Amino acid sequence: MLTAPAAFADKIKVTIDTDAPGQGRYSGKVKTKKNKCAKRREVQVYDQTAGEFFIGSTRTNGKGRYHLFEFVPQPGQQVRVVAPRVKRCPTVSTIAAVPEDPAVP
Repeated sequence: MLTAPAAFADKIKVTIDTDAPGQGRYSGKVKTKKNKCAKRREVQVYDQTAGEFFIGSTRTNGKGRYHLFEFVPQPGQQVRVVAPRVKRCPTVSTIAAVPEDPAVP
């Protein structure tokens, strides 16, 4: 059985920018081996520190990019970003830590 190298594995990237305490922007890209699996895909964000509290969802554009303005947990806490399984496209997820933002008091 042949497997794809790690560089070609399906993945989801996320960047978290905080605008004010508790508010911010999630943005990133879903990368998949099949281009059709990244287009118009649902992306969900969960707060890992509050027992999988659902924060919000959005959809990717035609290039797999997404943006979501929503609640952001405290710096240092973690969120899980998921693109759930659809038809022949596997679930893609990642866990990211909320960064410290010196611009926010």
